[in-house]
Amino acid sequence: MLTKVDGLLAADQALIDEINAIIGERQLPSEHELILFLNSFLANRYPGTQLPSRVVKEIVSVSLGTALGFALENSAIELGHDAATFGRRISTGPVDITLSREAGYHHPRAELIHLQHPLTRFAVSEITKEHSLKNSAFALSLSTKRLPVGRYGFLVSLIHVHTQRPLTKLVALFADWNSQRVWADPDETTGLLIEMLERGNDVGIVLKLDGTEAIKERLVGELNELKRDWEKREAKLEQARLEQQSVSRLAILDFRVKRIQERVIRLQASGANEFAVRMAKARLSKSEQDRELFLKSSKNQTWGAIEHEEIAVGVLEVAGEMPYAG
Repeated sequence: MLTKVDGLLAADQALIDEINAIIGERQLPSEHELILFLNSFLANRYPGTQLPSRVVKEIVSVSLGTALGFALENSAIELGHDAATFGRRISTGPVDITLSREAGYHHPRAELIHLQHPLTRFAVSEITKEHSLKNSAFALSLSTKRLPVGRYGFLVSLIHVHTQRPLTKLVALFADWNSQRVWADPDETTGLLIEMLERGNDVGIVLKLDGTEAIKERLVGELNELKRDWEKREAKLEQARLEQQSVSRLAILDFRVKRIQERVIRLQASGANEFAVRMAKARLSKSEQDRELFLKSSKNQTWGAIEHEEIAVGVLEVAGEMPYAG
C-alpha cells in the first residue's frame, strides 16, 4: 500500500504519516510503559482502580470511580477543561478506554490514553507535587555501541504539535563535548535514549565542565532546526486537511441550499398557502447565510504551532560496550 499510495491519493503525505505512526515508530513511553506508570499511580492513590492489561491492544470498558473523577475535575484550573470533561465522564460510570492508537483510530468515540491525555498529566502532576520534584541537570554514564567513547551533552524534550490531530513526540539530542557533531535524528537518538533509561548510571563526581554554554546553544539550535522541519511538514499536511474538510462541508451546505430551493419551487408550483411558502423561503435564506458565513470563515482557517518543553538536560559519559559475561 505504501508503494502505491502516491498514485492512489495524489501523494497525500498524511496517510503515509498515519501508517508509519502505527507500524513504524518506537513511541516513548510505549503503551506497556504507560500502563505500568498509570497502574502504579492508581494503586497508590486510588486502591482498587486499575487499567486491565488488554487496554494496550483493544478497547476496554473501565470503571475508574468517582473519587478520581472528582479529583480530575478539581484539577481543571491547572490542567485545563479537558481534565474536567474526562473527570465528569468517569464519574458517571464505565468509559471505553484504550492505549492503542490503532484501536483508537478504529473507534474514535473511545478514550485514547496517551502522553498528553488528562489522566497522564494528572498522574505526573500529582507525583511531582508529592516528591517536590524540580528541574535539574543529570550526570549519567552508559556503556553503549551507539556513540564513540567520550563525553556528551544531551537534551530531552517534548514536541507538542497543535493541529486538528494533536501530537506529542519525545525527542532526544546529543552533542559531542569536544567536537561540533550533534546527533538529532530520532531514528538514531530514540534507541540511545531507551538505553539511557534502562541502563544508565549516575556519575558520583563530575569534574568542572568547560564549554557548557556552547553545548547548550548547539543542542537548542538543533532542536529549533527539527521544529522548523516539522513545522513545514505539518503546515502542509494541516492545510491539506483543512481544504479537504472545507470541500466536504461546502458540499453539504450546497446540497442543503439546493434541497430547500427545490422545496420552495414545489410549494409555489402546487399553490401552497402563503405561510408555508414564507417559512420555506426563510429556511432558504438561513441556509444561504450559513454557506456564505462558512465561505468567509474558511479563508481564515489556520493551524496551531509546534512548541517544545524541556524534560531533561545533562552530561553523558560514554564507555565502550561491556563484554557479555555469560
